[in-house]
Amino acid sequence: MNKKLIIIGLLGLAGVGYYFYNKKKKETPSLAEYMEDDVVLFPNTISVTTKQTTKPDYDKILKLGSKGIEVKILQKALKQLDVDGDFGVGTDKRLKKVTGFNQITLNQYNQIIDKLQNIKAKQLKEAKIKAEQKKAQQKKAQVKKVVAEQKPTTSFTAGLITTL
Repeated sequence: MNKKLIIIGLLGLAGVGYYFYNKKKKETPSLAEYMEDDVVLFPNTISVTTKQTTKPDYDKILKLGSKGIEVKILQKALKQLDVDGDFGVGTDKRLKKVTGFNQITLNQYNQIIDKLQNIKAKQLKEAKIKAEQKKAQQKKAQVKKVVAEQKPTTSFTAGLITTL
């Protein structure tokens, strides 16, 4: 039991270390990935395309009623169909289903998802090992059964050797 806890703890620490390593390595995603162009039409003139220039705050607490680019990023991460930048009931339910929380920052969300992925990978690995062990045990039992069912095909009898 203690070995399992130690392994889980080490995997968690490795996951957090991996997250911060990648965070340093990666640049903050550009807004072009998260924002669609806003088209403003002026009468009797050409259309003008503008992009928002503010950067998302990955430490902003997002909860029911929150609005903005951070909410859009969260909604996309939650794979919601309605990405509108408004943290409503749908986003609240989806967040609670995925993480178990009803408020979160984008940094916390990334950490939780990394940990969940590590746990799933570990569970899949353990399941594979157990399946291989079970298969090996079944094969071993089959071999024992075959050996037990076999009857000797030759018999040896001791006889007296006589000389003339």
